[in-house]
Amino acid sequence: MLLALALTLGACSHDDAPAPLSVTASTDPNAAPTIEPSSSAVTPPTKPLDPAAAFDLDNALFLPTPPNAAPVPAPWAPGAPRAFGEDLAQDHRSADGWEVVFSSFSTRSLSASSHLLLYNKYRGVMRLYVLNANGTVSNRAVLASTAQLQGSRAYASPLLAFASQAVVDPDQRPTSTSTLEPQSLSAATWYATEIELAYDSNMRTYDFASLALGWKLVSAEVADVRLGGTATGNSLPVAIQAPEVDFAGRGTYDGPAEMRLTGSGSVAALQQANLPTEAARNVLAQAAGTNWYRGLISQQPGNAGSLVYLPTQARVSVAADVLVASNSFALPGYDNTTVTGSAPQYNAAPGVFFLAARPVVTTQSSSGGTYTYTLDAASVRYRFNPAVTAIADIRNVRQEIVAAAPNKEWDAPIYTGTTLTANQQLNVYGVRVAFDVVPRNGSAAVHISKTFKADLR
Repeated sequence: MLLALALTLGACSHDDAPAPLSVTASTDPNAAPTIEPSSSAVTPPTKPLDPAAAFDLDNALFLPTPPNAAPVPAPWAPGAPRAFGEDLAQDHRSADGWEVVFSSFSTRSLSASSHLLLYNKYRGVMRLYVLNANGTVSNRAVLASTAQLQGSRAYASPLLAFASQAVVDPDQRPTSTSTLEPQSLSAATWYATEIELAYDSNMRTYDFASLALGWKLVSAEVADVRLGGTATGNSLPVAIQAPEVDFAGRGTYDGPAEMRLTGSGSVAALQQANLPTEAARNVLAQAAGTNWYRGLISQQPGNAGSLVYLPTQARVSVAADVLVASNSFALPGYDNTTVTGSAPQYNAAPGVFFLAARPVVTTQSSSGGTYTYTLDAASVRYRFNPAVTAIADIRNVRQEIVAAAPNKEWDAPIYTGTTLTANQQLNVYGVRVAFDVVPRNGSAAVHISKTFKADLR
């Protein structure tokens, strides 16, 4: 740490205290990133849809079942028993980007596993609905949701990079992600859980044996819950995620985490638990000066369908011991004509975008104690999914350095800009990229923001 020089009564003397941090941020509006050319938007082939499994995603109140079977209400139907919140309840319409990938429901027969897998092509979000076949188990008020890439090339795909990393490293290929969600275990009840996928430009080169998606849901009991210093007892008001932690087991976690918001319903849940809501409200409103966050913000009423992560400190004791569902799905984006059993109904590659490499931030220091950090904008190399750019416009693309004072906690103020100049060394978190996905059909836009690890040079 540099010592400041103070001028006192006309004499120069050393001050033992460091000077307060001073940061000047600027943004170059002419600094252009690199948009890599898109590959073909041709959708790989898949098996034809069995007419017995077809249903109207927008209007169906009941799902297909055999003639003599009990009717099964759709998870969004009025009065349908569901454990998930209202932010997701009516967010299922095709105009807003939703497509059916898999459905276990058919008029021919009943399936041992009752599930729907939907994908949102404007958000890059995969959502799994599961109808619980177990009975009610007391005190199981939380759902541990763990998704994992499977297959011989799972290590090669960035699909789960957004779902598992607060700061995304384009050089890393995480293969699993886990969340703990407030959804109580009850009989004949719908559950919903979702992940945001990154775009893998090599999707066409895989098959089911080399890349599939496993998804396990386990009901859990929690105790000693504390979020951001506030104790909530045996209640988890909103979903949480922690780095490299699989909540589908037993144990106690105490450390950095993220709270997940899905819209105004999440804000209400925080308020009901006497937790601060200002940061959540500011993020969903995209207010100026908003602190650290990542994810996507839907412009639907109440921001329904958002998937936003806010940093916090969390402590929770978990006992996840009642299996709700365990499935393995072929992924859309590769040739699914020969997959055993059902094949994806929607088969375009998932994900909205990814970066081709780590962005570059150059650093300079002067003998006078000035530190300058400059983003090489051209090093921010976007790869947008052609399946998205064929149906939506990418607007308001922005990239900037994200930094904070050294040795600060998760709630420290952040500094952003294409150039940061400071009188102390900064802790550079990475480069934040943001843009809007604007569907050409006139439906609500989606704001996407991610921070990527940078190469400091």
